[in-house]
Amino acid sequence: MDKAQQEGEIERLAKHADICKMHTYRDALKCRASVILFPGTKGAFHCTNGTKKDNPCLLDIVQNNGLKGVGAVPFVPEK
Repeated sequence: MDKAQQEGEIERLAKHADICKMHTYRDALKCRASVILFPGTKGAFHCTNGTKKDNPCLLDIVQNNGLKGVGAVPFVPEK
C-alpha cells in the first residue's frame, strides 16, 4: 500500500463496465439520459452527438431538457 492510499487520498473513478451498463438501461427505458452516481471526484458524460462533457453535475443533465446520453456523476456528500 502506498502513502496516498494510507492517507485516504485514493481517487475513485467510475468503471468502464458501469458506463456500458448505462447504455443498456438508457436503451431499455427509452430515456434521454442514464447516469451512475459514484463516490468519486472525476466524472464524465458521453453525449449522443459524440461529444464528451467532463465533470458534469446533475443539473446539467436534468435542467432545461439537458444533456442526452450516458455518464458517471461524482457524488460525495459534504461532511
